Amino acid sequence: MSIGVDLGSFWALTPHALGLIAKGYEIAAKRQIARENAMAHLQGLYFCEALYATVGNMLSSKNSRKYEYPEKPYELDLDEEQKQSREERQIELFAAQLTARMNNFNLSKEQG
Repeated sequence: MSIGVDLGSFWALTPHALGLIAKGYEIAAKRQIARENAMAHLQGLYFCEALYATVGNMLSSKNSRKYEYPEKPYELDLDEEQKQSREERQIELFAAQLTARMNNFNLSKEQG
């Protein structure tokens, strides 16, 4: 029943057909998990952008250029290598800019 076969169909199916249905259900479940995982990852990227556009700007010096939240959504049709390199660059940039802004914030607290 948990794989989507009603009781009437269950008794009419051969063990081989039932195995194929179970395998198909397993593949569909794995795809759903992968999709939900990708959506959670994408949501995390948007959260990082929002955090940087708010807290990062708050901690930056008054003379530095303010970070703007992206106006358009990320493009999702990139191949895996392009996605990974883009994400790595974004993470490195975010970490470097946040570190610089924290240092500026700490310096301004010490000075004043």
